[in-house]
Amino acid sequence: MDRHYPERAQGPCQLPTLCKVEGNLQREMDSKYGFYLHVYADPAAVIFQVRQLRKFFPRSPIHVMSDGGMDFSPLCKQQGCTFELCPPANDRWHPWPFLKRLLLATLSLKTDFVIMLEPDNTIHGPIKREPKHDAGGIFVEDRAFGLVEYVEKLAQERVPGFKWTRTAMSAGLAGGAYFRREAILDAFSDENMMKLDWNMLGEKATKEIYSSDFAMQYALAARGWRIAPWEETAQMDKDKDVPLTGPKDAAFRHYCSCYPGGKPTYNIRLKKEDAKLALDQPAEFSKVNSVCQLCYNLSRYVALWGSARCTNEIPFSYSKRLLQRYHPEVLQGACELPWLCTPTKPD
Repeated sequence: MDRHYPERAQGPCQLPTLCKVEGNLQREMDSKYGFYLHVYADPAAVIFQVRQLRKFFPRSPIHVMSDGGMDFSPLCKQQGCTFELCPPANDRWHPWPFLKRLLLATLSLKTDFVIMLEPDNTIHGPIKREPKHDAGGIFVEDRAFGLVEYVEKLAQERVPGFKWTRTAMSAGLAGGAYFRREAILDAFSDENMMKLDWNMLGEKATKEIYSSDFAMQYALAARGWRIAPWEETAQMDKDKDVPLTGPKDAAFRHYCSCYPGGKPTYNIRLKKEDAKLALDQPAEFSKVNSVCQLCYNLSRYVALWGSARCTNEIPFSYSKRLLQRYHPEVLQGACELPWLCTPTKPD
């Protein structure tokens, strides 16, 4: 712009109409995309990712949420992002805290779209293909979900005629996925996500229904929101340079564990001068931390952490059938899973 209007480089704007238009465009871009970083540890990867976002999206807001892991508040103080340290919940396998935390991030970001990233995502440039749906992510070939009629019936209460298509199901809502603000605030609200019968879904499907990628598909589809693959996210596999799915020039890349040499960001070493940007996990969280799957209920969450902060406030507990399938010892009166039940004291 300065080449055509050299007076712009001389201080305050001398062309009010032009500057007003430019300002409005910049504010529009600023409010369009916000970034939600779902993290636990891996400080070198998280620091690198935030700096890459600042490089390619310098004015876009960033919200970092740690699932009971390291404290990145010093990083956010330096980089101008917001940070939330939630109690540990292994929320990747428990949609009640996972969806609530994404909703809270959306409220913080105040943008039209939220792009979710994980520490193993890499960022390669600005967004060239804008979102056209309510949510989108990696293309997963030939994927389908069960209990379609049940989900469509729920959705049609809000969107008559809604169909949960195979195209929608082929969108992997992992790191690099986008979500429209209105879709998150509706589908992931405490009340609306609990309109799904999560016990029935788990009983008739598999425990993968509770993993974040699957759970978000069900929650969004059950409210009639449109989902499709997004060509700004590529899935990297066994070829180091050519994506398995998605364009090579995608802004965001997601990696499998089979990627040659390992996931790139996990190979980054933490620089000595950056060590102060990430604080250790609080001791109270490390005492009862867990990678347990199907280990959640609201009463235990509140008992452990003192409130329902960062999780759905509507009570949930697993059915006897699910407990029998995955944690039969709990039904027999034994408990070594403090997130799920009150630990039994030795005689």
